[in-house]
Amino acid sequence: MEKLDGDRRSGSRTLLAALFLGAVLAFVFLPSIARALPNATSRIGAVRRVIDTGETPDLVVVGNSVVMGGLDVEVLTAGSDAHQTGWNLSSQGQGLLESLFIVDQLDAGVETLVLPVEIRSIQDVEYTIPSSKVYAYELYGYDFSPVLGEAIRNVADQATQDVFFDSWIEKRLGARSAIRAGIDTAIVEFFTGTDVSEGDEDIYFPTPYENRLSVAGLEARLERNHVERVSLPTELPRPFVDLLKTYQSWGEEQDVEVVLLVLPEHPNQQSLSPDGYYDALEELFQAEADARGFELLFPAEMFSEPDYFVDHIHLHTSGAAELTNFVMSEIG
Repeated sequence: MEKLDGDRRSGSRTLLAALFLGAVLAFVFLPSIARALPNATSRIGAVRRVIDTGETPDLVVVGNSVVMGGLDVEVLTAGSDAHQTGWNLSSQGQGLLESLFIVDQLDAGVETLVLPVEIRSIQDVEYTIPSSKVYAYELYGYDFSPVLGEAIRNVADQATQDVFFDSWIEKRLGARSAIRAGIDTAIVEFFTGTDVSEGDEDIYFPTPYENRLSVAGLEARLERNHVERVSLPTELPRPFVDLLKTYQSWGEEQDVEVVLLVLPEHPNQQSLSPDGYYDALEELFQAEADARGFELLFPAEMFSEPDYFVDHIHLHTSGAAELTNFVMSEIG
């Protein structure tokens, strides 16, 4: 009986030791597993690897999926006298606040930053970044500077602040959300035969949009995403202006010219806006750009051409060519 009790105690200790060792190994290797799996944040890792090459382009473009398929930086720099090299570091859902994560990592020597803005996004009173993306920036080795931290405090919602200011241990444990994203991505790719991470490594023109929605699909997308605007804009929201001030300080410190690019939207939205809406908005943007020392690019003619779009905001390759040529002609 004593021998049996001793064996049980020994077995329990072995089990506890194994569980403890497993927990330690999981804690240590969880970030590596998250980085290795293809997932919705893989583009963040690809951008980090480009920055880590030590190369310094003349021109950097940031922004969201509209920019991923809307600006061909290779064509832009090939036709430019002022900019010989450039990177398109945009990613899915990368708004004005999240772009600071990228800009914060750039080495001295960048001459121009193109900062795209979606008209609908400037109405945000608080900025949100999903927790999985904040954890991904941590896991892929991004540095969180005091400037970025201050911007998070000033304009981010409470949930984003809580995640951003998590402890190191909490951030490492947060990698489980990236792993779940990787598993979800693998399942989607297996059953659909598509590569959802296609374009992750492309730093010039990541995701050109060549296929259009059906007529019914486009109508449904426009109805779901476009809203009636009942009055002319009279001011830009304070959080948006505060973020522009942060970019202004960064540009002055790094000696970088900041170009504010207002992204076009499908003409259907124009039909839901009062007469003079875009003119009034351009005046507001111009006044703010002048106050910050930015150059403003407002491609007004693209707002009336439906064939440039594949949906409510994303540009067809023909629209991307038009926007690329417009930017190239304006910044040289």
